[in-house]
Amino acid sequence: MSKGWEQYRDLQVELVVSAGSARLKVDDAVAQLHEGAIIELDAEATEPLRILLGGRCIARGECSLDGDRVEVRVARIAAHDGDDAAADSDPPSSDRSSSRWVGSST
Repeated sequence: MSKGWEQYRDLQVELVVSAGSARLKVDDAVAQLHEGAIIELDAEATEPLRILLGGRCIARGECSLDGDRVEVRVARIAAHDGDDAAADSDPPSSDRSSSRWVGSST
């Protein structure tokens, strides 16, 4: 770890794994959200999960189970080039090793 990061070593940030999201009006949410309800998300079933650190997408991953525990295997890490839009987007499907994403699940 570089010297510039030493002061942040004990800082806690929230890590969130997201499968997608949905926008609902409050009236619709109250009427439709109940046990057993199905919520359609804005993501395809084959899309990797978004791994967010401090609200910023830093990686993509895949969900797996270890007994009764849910785990996320990191498949790709966003490059650190300062381009927030690129970090939050999917890499091109034809090129999993684009200049904005590093790593591979294969």
